[in-house]
Amino acid sequence: MKAALIDHDDSFTQNLRQWLKPLFSQIDVYNHHDYFSQQSRLNSTYSLFVLSPGPKNPSDYHQTLEWLKTISPTTPVLGVCLGMQMIVLSESGAGAIKKYSPPLHGKKSKLHLSLGGENKSDENLLSLQGLSVARYHSLVCEPKNISPAFDVIANSADDQQVMWIQHQTKKWMGLQFHPESFLTEKPELHLNYLKKWLQK
Repeated sequence: MKAALIDHDDSFTQNLRQWLKPLFSQIDVYNHHDYFSQQSRLNSTYSLFVLSPGPKNPSDYHQTLEWLKTISPTTPVLGVCLGMQMIVLSESGAGAIKKYSPPLHGKKSKLHLSLGGENKSDENLLSLQGLSVARYHSLVCEPKNISPAFDVIANSADDQQVMWIQHQTKKWMGLQFHPESFLTEKPELHLNYLKKWLQK
C-alpha cells in the first residue's frame, strides 16, 4: 500500500511518517501547497491520505478544506491534530472549533472510549481503552457543534475533550492526539487499529 502524507508545515511530520512506515510500502510527503497544485493526477494512486498536524487555525488551510469537499467519500483520510480539526471543520462549520487554554505541549491523557454498538466487540479498539496519548494543541472540537455525521470514538479521561472521531458515511478518521509521539503508550496498537480500519 502507498500513503500520501500532506504536511501542513509541522515539525512532527517526519515522526508521523516513521510511525506509518510498517504499514505502507511507500509514503510520499508533500507540502500542502505543492500537493494541491497536482492533486488531480495524484488522488487515485494512494490507499490513504494523512493530514498532518500544523500551526495556525484549521480555517487558514483553504486548499485542504476545499479538497475535502471534492474527494470521493470512499477515499480514506486520517487527520492528526490539526488534520482532525480540518476534517471536523469541513462538515461542521466554524463553531465546531474553539480555543483550549492553556495550550498543551506534551501532556499525557488517558483515552476513554465510547463502546456502544459494534464497538463493544471490536477487539482492536478495546485494546486502546485507558492508554495514555500525547497532546500538543491549543484548539479543540466543540462537541455540541460537531456535525451528527461524526461519531466520537474517544474523549480524554481527564478533561473530556474529543480525542477521536470517525465519519459515519465517509472513510474519514481524526485523532486529536499524536499517535507517533514517544509519550503515546503502545503506538503500535494504534497503527494496528488503522490497518484494520483500512480493511473494513
